[in-house]
Amino acid sequence: MALELSLVSTASPAGGAASPPPPAPLGKEQQVARVGILLQISMLVLSFVLGHVLHRHRFYYLPETSASLLIGTTTTLAVKDRFVCGI
Repeated sequence: MALELSLVSTASPAGGAASPPPPAPLGKEQQVARVGILLQISMLVLSFVLGHVLHRHRFYYLPETSASLLIGTTTTLAVKDRFVCGI
């Protein structure tokens, strides 16, 4: 038994190679989402570094969770003043 394979042509009907459509420009919502994700990741990294520095200097009066809460509160107030009041 012989197996026969048929290949389907992917060329466009006009005979030329089909090029993909150009990428659409980013919308305002996508740009805001990207900035938000970048901000959250940077705050997470900053809280890890701050926790390491607090342990390194044996500063036990402010736990890492409280330091992360302060970072989040400060960032929220800065973003709120920058974007919400600017509308």
